Amino acid sequence: MDKQLLKDLVAFLGLQKSRLGVVSTISKENTPESAFVYFAFDENINIYFATKDTSRKFKNITHNKNVSFAVATENPPQTLQLEGIATVHNDIENQKDLFQDLVALASSKHFSPPISQQTEGGLEFIKISPTWIRFGNFEVRKHGDTFKEVKIND
Repeated sequence: MDKQLLKDLVAFLGLQKSRLGVVSTISKENTPESAFVYFAFDENINIYFATKDTSRKFKNITHNKNVSFAVATENPPQTLQLEGIATVHNDIENQKDLFQDLVALASSKHFSPPISQQTEGGLEFIKISPTWIRFGNFEVRKHGDTFKEVKIND
């Protein structure tokens, strides 16, 4: 991936105050299902989120690992869309950091995330490794280069 694009994407994700995105999965019945998730990310634009193993998204991911993810801002008007492969993230040390990031996010917003209100199921961390990314910049005074798109080779 182009180093400047990677830098732009990391900056965009880093500026997300809510860290709220939409993950879309495919059910066993082959229907799309989308859910809002609070997310963390790394320098390679891998997206991480926590979910319960009883959730629809977790069950869907165990059936079909192909997912999409989207996040947007209004000011400036920008979007990040990606498609990728979702896997259960079992790196214990990294899970501790992710958990702290996600708890810190909830604490700073003074809310209890929906996952903490679900009493059944074990906590699972999911990693989305992107295979395709599109970054859109829709600023009024910006001309050309509205979209930056990249297909990532394995």
